[in-house]
Amino acid sequence: MHGILGPDQFPIAELSAMALDGELVAIDRGYARFDEFPTPRLRAAGMLLDHDKLIAERGTAAWIWGARSCPPVPHEFCTAQEARIAHRSQPHVIIREVVLQPSEVVRVGGVQVTTPLRTTADLARFTDRWTPRDETTVITLMRECNLSLETLTVELSRHKLPHKRRAMERVLQAWSVLSQS
Repeated sequence: MHGILGPDQFPIAELSAMALDGELVAIDRGYARFDEFPTPRLRAAGMLLDHDKLIAERGTAAWIWGARSCPPVPHEFCTAQEARIAHRSQPHVIIREVVLQPSEVVRVGGVQVTTPLRTTADLARFTDRWTPRDETTVITLMRECNLSLETLTVELSRHKLPHKRRAMERVLQAWSVLSQS
């Protein structure tokens, strides 16, 4: 038994019982063997996402990349503007339409995810109340995904990019903290 298990393989009651017995561990909505290392592929698969046009972004992407220890509630997804999907209202999901370049999205564990660079830029740009947790997430993404200050500066210098000034301030502060560690 490798990978993610869900209600398609076993009833939820049985999965929960195996987790209580220590055989499985919950990874978002799915379950994995207790000894499987939570890789980005495993975290992405654990969402049990059944919609191919949704793209994990911001906090959800940061969790998939390993920069956060827990998945966000609600999950944050986006769709490319040309995807034209009907947004179903769900309490555990936020969906927004965005302009994305193909190079800003990768497939991980069967799920589309914004790249670490796009994830970092979006977190710095669109997080309203910036907290130490958000800064730690950005620092972790920069460190673990080998994002340079130069690369982030180029990304945030794009023409007509909303919130780029505050994002640049946040990235520079995070880089300062990272450089001191």
